[in-house]
Amino acid sequence: MVFSDFSIRLTALFLVLACGLTTGSLQAQRVLGERPVKERIERDVKHAMQSVTTRECYDHISWLADDLREGRLSGTSGALDSADYIQKEFKNLGLLPGGVDGDWYQSFIIPGRTGARGPLSSGNRLRFKVSENATRSVQLSFSEEFLPHPFSPDADLEAECSFLLFSGQPADQVTRDPLAGRLAVMPVDSVMNDADLREACKEVQARGGLGILLIGEGASPLDNEEWPPSTGQAGESLPIPVVRVFGSGPLKLWKISGRPERSWKFQSDADGPLLMGRPLVDLEVRRQGRDLSQGRNVIAKFLGSDPSLRSEYIVIGAHYDHVGRTGMDGSQGEIHNGADDNATGVAALLEIAEAYSLARLRPKRSLIFIAFDAEELGLHGSGAFVASSGFDPSTLHGMINLDMIGRNDVKTVKVGRRTSDQVLGSIIEKSASILKLNIDEEGMEPLLGRSDQAPFLRAGIPSVFFFGGFHDDYHKPTDDIELVKVEKVCNVTRLAFLTSWFLANDTESQPREASGQ
Repeated sequence: MVFSDFSIRLTALFLVLACGLTTGSLQAQRVLGERPVKERIERDVKHAMQSVTTRECYDHISWLADDLREGRLSGTSGALDSADYIQKEFKNLGLLPGGVDGDWYQSFIIPGRTGARGPLSSGNRLRFKVSENATRSVQLSFSEEFLPHPFSPDADLEAECSFLLFSGQPADQVTRDPLAGRLAVMPVDSVMNDADLREACKEVQARGGLGILLIGEGASPLDNEEWPPSTGQAGESLPIPVVRVFGSGPLKLWKISGRPERSWKFQSDADGPLLMGRPLVDLEVRRQGRDLSQGRNVIAKFLGSDPSLRSEYIVIGAHYDHVGRTGMDGSQGEIHNGADDNATGVAALLEIAEAYSLARLRPKRSLIFIAFDAEELGLHGSGAFVASSGFDPSTLHGMINLDMIGRNDVKTVKVGRRTSDQVLGSIIEKSASILKLNIDEEGMEPLLGRSDQAPFLRAGIPSVFFFGGFHDDYHKPTDDIELVKVEKVCNVTRLAFLTSWFLANDTESQPREASGQ
């Protein structure tokens, strides 16, 4: 068919006018440059999910399941270190403290452990860090590199250091004494007698110092020294904690300080006591060992956006404790690192918290992120939260528990829930479909009472248990990071994130049903 030049031009003009009318119609419906709300929400949620990475999951699991944590048995230094690690991650993500009176922690007594004490080697510690937020530290060996003075009082503190060349050295500072609020690092070439040491302690304390680290040959313990001293040998307690650093310990301190001892001595001889900057010292003295009856949950909040729903909460939880060593007392047998049980769940908890902190949109309801303690000893942390956290159970709209999520098929997730929680079930199915994951509920009903969702179910709170499945390394020393499938950890983390997102924005009523599980 043949067209004239005039007809071609007329047709082109008509098409231009038609396109202009269509564009104007679309612009009348929304502001220029603004996408539909649905697209924006989907994009932001997808962006948040993409923040879950194998590298970050691996890093969290690696830290928690390191031999330095000694199996994270509740009440031991490894468990306390893990709780502090989680708290710092929550804080760095911009979350809010979720405990009573603005605290990050919820303390509770672990039933059946009243009077239980851990070994001296783990109840006394001296560690050097470069800064407050450093996750790695240099830990000195008890009795080989450090030892509290026989008359040192118990202490648990974290502080910067000042270099003090000798007891009584005056400060060459007009505004503030370098000793104030810090530990005094004092080199000693020979053993200080009791009278001189007590005088030094009184002077450091009067100047605002928190304690003394005696460094060098004069800090070495006597060959026949008994620590802690027996009742007959015990003298009057010193006014501030005093710890002796000897062996290879001093070299580690000077190395992390960035200068050799002679450099500090030379400058201090001219300028008086000096601010050291680093190390930041983590010091703990427990003459009778650490009290193992104390449990600690770590709790953080993320506030929702809807004024009418933000007082309701979705709880996302994982336990961080494990079984310690074979003897369950933290002192005997091989270390059980618990990489899958449950460093994987904690890694997911932290990654979900990060996903929300990076998201441009907040959910309607608020979120509670909680790392439970003492799960292995009888679900005591989750039980304490439901019973006395300060949150009314009636305001808890749902609970998501992550426990052992890093083994077996990477595309299959074991899911435990009550069949009566139909809205929760449909949300899980929807989330799994989006992520192309397989849901396996077979054999999960008997497990509903075996992890931290159980106290929530008993309180009638809709709850789900995301689980990777059992394996031959369960509660064995072989549960190490080398066997964890980090890809699966990421898959379950994204599933839990999407589930929490849809649940936090759910407007359908959730039936509350008390359960005997």
